[in-house]
Amino acid sequence: MFLLARDILMKLFWKTKGDIPIEYSLIQPDSIFGPLFTFYLTKGNIAVGELQLIKIVFSSHILGTFTETFKFGIKGAPNTLQLRIHGTVIGPTFHFDANSIRFASVSYGFVHSKIITLSNTSDIVMRYRIRIPDDVHGKHIPGDKKKGTAVPTSLISPPTRAA
Repeated sequence: MFLLARDILMKLFWKTKGDIPIEYSLIQPDSIFGPLFTFYLTKGNIAVGELQLIKIVFSSHILGTFTETFKFGIKGAPNTLQLRIHGTVIGPTFHFDANSIRFASVSYGFVHSKIITLSNTSDIVMRYRIRIPDDVHGKHIPGDKKKGTAVPTSLISPPTRAA
């Protein structure tokens, strides 16, 4: 599972098993998710018995499940070497501490307020904007937190009490 707006670093180690060195090159895929992967070392040479690290960074702005097959051409080999990566990109999750806000009777011209809390329950920072669908009189609806950034609740430390 991958999270939207978070870069994922993967490491791939290659080692030759044959008696000769290899020369390889990545064949860029023509797919939706393929261009969202960045390979550091798209081509190179690996000596006999040598271990080579290839870093792969995945950064997606698209939600959904994917299976991506990357092909590497090996010089002199009739077939390509394939690397298949499966995953699901999910968006941020959040929670309000109330399902609705009930004001009951409010006298005309008097301000009455209620406080609700928005919690980011995902592992990534979430940008938000709260929109109040319609103010029939066209007046500004007060509030200082209609948009902003919510840090994941897992990163928030509870307050400590003084001894």
